Amino acid sequence: SLENLPSIMSHLGEVRQLDNKRSHWTATIPGLPDLLEWEAEITEEIENELLAWKSVEHATVDNAGLVRFSETADGGTEIHIMISYKPPMGDPGKTIAEFLNPVFKKMIKNDLKNFKIIFERDHQLQPEFDRQMEHASGNEEEPNTGVG
Repeated sequence: SLENLPSIMSHLGEVRQLDNKRSHWTATIPGLPDLLEWEAEITEEIENELLAWKSVEHATVDNAGLVRFSETADGGTEIHIMISYKPPMGDPGKTIAEFLNPVFKKMIKNDLKNFKIIFERDHQLQPEFDRQMEHASGNEEEPNTGVG
């Protein structure tokens, strides 16, 4: 759920789902005095593979992005991310963005490392969880003992 992102991404204050495609975001960016708010919509989603979004028209932060997940040969997860944005506040915002881009890039890299750890942990736990649920619900197949 998008609403879980603030627990992974340090700059996000809140992500609130408005419906299955739209969400409201708040963020703090180092060096900027104000809390930023905007709405975004999911433009494409393939579970465990791809998430693409863009901000809605007239958003405070005009942005778009894409996150792609792929499994590596060793069973790990590779994450590719592309984020584009048009800073608020016109020319002064562009100047601030040029200064903050390295900080923002480092912040996103750290957030992605956290996300990767959680994503892989949750997916490794899923098979064990499924086995526990089968056992608890009594849907486990009886072993074939060869006795008829």
